[in-house]
Amino acid sequence: MTDIDLWHPAMVKLGRSQALGSGPHPSPLVLDEDLLARVDAFAIATPSRETASIQQLATYLATKYADDQVAQIRALFCWIASNIRYDWPAYLSGKLPKQDAEHVLQSRVSVCEGYSNLFLALCNCVGIKAYKIIGGAMGVGLEAGDPAVNLDAHAWNAVLVRGEYRFIESTWASGTVSNGKFITHYNPTPYFLVSPKQFIYSHIPKDDPSQQFLSTPLTHKEWIELPHIGPAFRINGMRLVRASGHDTQIQTHGNALLSFLDIRDDYLEIVIEVETVNFRKTGGTILTHLTRGELAPLSTTAKSLVWIDSTHHKTTIHDKGGLATSLLDYCHPHPVHSTVKSVHTFFTYLPRGEFVCRIMASLSQELAGTCFPALTFRVHNTGSGTRGPPPKLYSGSGVRPIAPVEDTLKVGSTVLFKAQVDEDFNGSDVIVMSPDKQITKMVLEDSFRRFWTTKVDINVAGEWRVGMQTGLKLSFGAGYKAV
Repeated sequence: MTDIDLWHPAMVKLGRSQALGSGPHPSPLVLDEDLLARVDAFAIATPSRETASIQQLATYLATKYADDQVAQIRALFCWIASNIRYDWPAYLSGKLPKQDAEHVLQSRVSVCEGYSNLFLALCNCVGIKAYKIIGGAMGVGLEAGDPAVNLDAHAWNAVLVRGEYRFIESTWASGTVSNGKFITHYNPTPYFLVSPKQFIYSHIPKDDPSQQFLSTPLTHKEWIELPHIGPAFRINGMRLVRASGHDTQIQTHGNALLSFLDIRDDYLEIVIEVETVNFRKTGGTILTHLTRGELAPLSTTAKSLVWIDSTHHKTTIHDKGGLATSLLDYCHPHPVHSTVKSVHTFFTYLPRGEFVCRIMASLSQELAGTCFPALTFRVHNTGSGTRGPPPKLYSGSGVRPIAPVEDTLKVGSTVLFKAQVDEDFNGSDVIVMSPDKQITKMVLEDSFRRFWTTKVDINVAGEWRVGMQTGLKLSFGAGYKAV
């Protein structure tokens, strides 16, 4: 498997494209996080008497920061995302109330159309150059692996600030959909003044390619093939490097839908890069969920539906729920950019069938313990499906199993155990413990990737565990069953 940035047509095109500005060389826009926090506090505390009209609200929010357009835009964005509630029942029913800016201001409920109308109206009142854009988005209604997109599905905004075109997504900043409900939560970072090269991963205009603000805009069909990302992807500085199943798609179907993994040998592997500083700021957590999927016909009633070429399926996939399986994983510093990036590899064997695979990650320290979608894949395995599930995983030990990949060991065999230990490991032994509590120490094989290995004769039935021993204290990262 080769890095997708080197062979995938849309990714190669995007890599060569440049963000456009109003001048030949706009100065890079740098956001002051402390200032943005103060602006948010000001906007959220807006007195109700200042919200009687669009003009009055815009003037109140913008006047305090008259000499800083970034702060003005943030105040407008924050007020909308914090005060307008997404009309989830209306979205589900398809019966939408008025979406004009004045009605949204008074009712305080809206879908994306109203959010973008109100933002545009507020900007117009205070002289901020803004745009409303209609198009397709990788949100609710577009599942990973879908070969088509409805280009009338969503609305958002763009602004021209300090010579740069940047994007505003106030709808998604107001909350998220979870378990079939819209959860209100102001989440600005992934959606405020997003650069064109980042925003294109999740949004594409319907009619005017120039509103991508890229020197070489993507076509709608190229955009559909991009990875299916969520909010945690952008905020953690993630990049999909490669995944198993892309090469067979190219060979068989002539396209590469990067969110559709066509597996034929039961083995799933996904590799991503993460920007180290961003990852630490959000809390530094990544989880994986693999669940069975249920296929359904893809709705073709939308008037502005665009399909990829050589479509090999016309179905969508829904998560069937139930107990999720975690993929095995290991990480290490980037071999070239070791101080600023890390590489994470996720892998497992699959049963035969259809699956939804999600990579989830932390969004902020304030939301510690909660992970949000970063990447989602539809996985189609036509292999034999005879390989076993991964071992039982335990949290908190700092030890991650790499081999064996399957949970079942055969008594009488000799097994190579391999594990990775967290960076802060110090002065402890990495071990394999048998069911009768006999301990075998592992040896350091690769100091750069922190890999430890040992070979063990499986001579007793029961649970064999991989973990760490510090003095008399034992902690375990995985358990295998020997039969």
